Amino acid sequence: YGAVSLGQGQNIFAIAASTTTFTRVPVLMIIVGLFIAAVGVVGTIGAILSSTPFGRVMLMVYSVVLALLVICEIGGGIAAGVLRSDVEKIFTSSANTTFKQINTTTGYQTTWDAFQEGFKCCGVTSYTDWMTVLGFSSLPTSCCPSQQCDGNNYYQT
Repeated sequence: YGAVSLGQGQNIFAIAASTTTFTRVPVLMIIVGLFIAAVGVVGTIGAILSSTPFGRVMLMVYSVVLALLVICEIGGGIAAGVLRSDVEKIFTSSANTTFKQINTTTGYQTTWDAFQEGFKCCGVTSYTDWMTVLGFSSLPTSCCPSQQCDGNNYYQT
């Protein structure tokens, strides 16, 4: 998942004014995935060699690392719950910054179009952002499921 996010998510990361924070997540996911795969190999070899002292040591290492991973996951879940609003504020602030620069910065319009089509949304907080923040008289086609914005045929969020 980390490699896919890193490769496919470049348009999404461009919406954030400071991309370094958001591009670190897929890299971290790749590193954690490789670490877990290595731990799995240690456990497998330990199980195969369980009748030897070396195999028992590998199983002990495997058990300790798994226990530490569970503790880290619980801590990460708690941190995510506690810091959720902070992350949301940072992303919304960055998104607002780039949204206001759509007409002046090359590539932002294309990035916002890809973001809105991919997530089936319109604007930062709602479709009205295009009129109130940017002063547009109509919505871009990326806000509309059928590529034609008429009546109420647009993404509401």
